[in-house]
Amino acid sequence: MLKIQKYLPVTLSVTECADFLKISKDHLRIIIRRGDIKGVYKINRRIIIPRDSLADYLYKRAYKNENKPYQTLGVIVD
Repeated sequence: MLKIQKYLPVTLSVTECADFLKISKDHLRIIIRRGDIKGVYKINRRIIIPRDSLADYLYKRAYKNENKPYQTLGVIVD
């Protein structure tokens, strides 16, 4: 799968995740609301994103188009 376990903490905030993905926080919130990243939970007003859920999302995005698997990502995939 993805080798992001070395680089990221077990859980991420919206800001940390958006910085890692190089997208805006608002765009990340839209992705979360759509349900594309599974396992996200909310504590009070804080959104927590587990690292494994992010890895699953990136893996699915990388292999969405099987003819060109690496077209949408800049992340190392095994």
